Amino acid sequence: MENKEIDLKYLRHKKGYTRKELADEIGVAYTTLYYVERRIKLPSLRTALLMSKALKTPVEKLFPEALIKKNKPKSKKPAAV
Repeated sequence: MENKEIDLKYLRHKKGYTRKELADEIGVAYTTLYYVERRIKLPSLRTALLMSKALKTPVEKLFPEALIKKNKPKSKKPAAV
């Protein structure tokens, strides 16, 4: 099953927000939204949930890439002597 990313900038415009207005409403820096919209950084859980509420869109649709678990085997470190 393929996850499709929502265009966050388009959705923000569709809901009537400028980047500054949305940033002010959810309590983050303007630059935070810049990085999140361009998928440069993932938002914190708090920011993702606040964006979801403000944009009236489920958080799992806004950030499907955050749902992918990366299963890396943990390397065992030698015990300290």
